This record gives sequence, structure tokens and C-alpha cells, in this order.
Amino acid sequence: MIIFKLLGFVMLLIFLVACRQGEPMEVGPDGPRDSGASLSLGQAIQEDAKMDAEASSDDWVSYVSYASTKLKDGQLCSTGILIDEDGMQQRPAVEMLDRNGAVLWRNAIALPMDFYQARATHCVASGPDLFVLVQADTQSVQSLSQTMLEVVRLKSASGKVVSSQSVAVSDVHAAYSAWVEKEVSNFILIANGSLQVSGHYKLMAAPEQIFSFVARIDFDVNI
Repeated sequence: MIIFKLLGFVMLLIFLVACRQGEPMEVGPDGPRDSGASLSLGQAIQEDAKMDAEASSDDWVSYVSYASTKLKDGQLCSTGILIDEDGMQQRPAVEMLDRNGAVLWRNAIALPMDFYQARATHCVASGPDLFVLVQADTQSVQSLSQTMLEVVRLKSASGKVVSSQSVAVSDVHAAYSAWVEKEVSNFILIANGSLQVSGHYKLMAAPEQIFSFVARIDFDVNI
């Protein structure tokens, strides 16, 4: 009889604890996420900048450079990824080097929970700002993953994220995956003060067909 009473008391405690857990968690393709999590790469990056909470590169032990761009003042803007200690996670990252190759700063760019991984691939400078192209994947399985493009604006003196803007492929209303090849000419400043992004995309429903696109992003840049 005592055992049944104890069991009833334990069950009551479990019920009370469950009732206090708050909002439920939603399970996405990459694990649990908050039910209010945004699917927008740009919104997440801008929210991170708004809260002045850019990811610290101290938590990531290995930097891999994808490309380097020489700036007018002789400094070098390096774009790539930071990898964690276990080698299981990566984040887009930007590194600024002086004329002698010494690292002035390195910054990991925030990655939303709804994206599997991302990389910074291109960099251009305009006045006190850097503009970096981020290519982010939604899934670990390539055949299921969509790659989304985002231009992130940072302060060249510190690496602080200022804002970001999505790169959309115009006149495409179906699910697609887009990417930009490594050539410098695919990410440039043009005469009217805009950024021009040239790349390719495929429709998720017909991945065997590859199309080209050119997008222009207005950031009110000075060239």
C-alpha cells in the first residue's frame, strides 16, 4: 500500500514539472528549435547585429580561408569558415590582415538554427565598410539542401556586423538553390553604387537543369 502511495506521489511530481516547462519546442530538420525561430538567414544575422552579440571567434579553433581580396590600403580581407573543436560545425568567418599578414581581427558571422552550415566566400570594400557574401546550406544532405545567399555589411575597422540583405533570384517563384562561383568578378561594386552578384541556381523540383542569374543589391555604397 505504501509503495502505491509513493508511486502516486512521484507521478504527481512529474506532472507538475511538465506543466512548468513553458513553451513547447519545435523539431526541425537539424534538431529541436524554438517554435518562434525564423527561417530567414538575413533576419537572424540582423537580429544578432542589433543585439551586438556577434559570435566570438574564441569558441572556434580552426580558420580555413576560401578567398582573399587585397584592399586599396594594402590590407587583406580573407573570407572562409571557422570550425569548432570537434570539427563537426562550421560558421562563416571574415579575417582582416595588415600589409605584413598579421591578423587585425577575425569575426564569426552568426548562423541561424535553421541552417546546417555556411561559408563566407567573397569580400569587397567601400569606404569604412566591408561587404561579404555568405552562402548558407539548409541541410547536410546535398540533394535535399537549399543554398541561400546573403550579403553582410561589416565595419572594416572592427568586423562588427552592421546589416545584411538577402540575394534573391528574380522571377523564380518555386523552391530553388543558388550558389556563386569563386571568381572575384562574380561579386563586384558597380557604377551606380550597388553590389552585383552573378551566380547559378537550380529548381529543387528539377535539379538537373542549371540556370544563371545576376542580382543587384542596393546598400548606398560609395565607390
